[in-house]
Amino acid sequence: METNRNYLGEQLIKNNIITREQLEEALAVQGERAQRGETAYLGNILLELGYCTDEELDPVYEYWQIRQNSRQN
Repeated sequence: METNRNYLGEQLIKNNIITREQLEEALAVQGERAQRGETAYLGNILLELGYCTDEELDPVYEYWQIRQNSRQN
């Protein structure tokens, strides 16, 4: 079962947008930034690393937001 933490990455993998290795690298960057006290959003990191584009990320991210909102209600 996917956790909220990795849902976005898993969906990007399922849609053949990124690879598991790219996700792992992005999560490592996210962890490093978090340790330094920086805000580190996975989507932004994937974009910075050039692993996906806004056009690829937006539909998956929008679906994730809808999913999060339905769980909170």
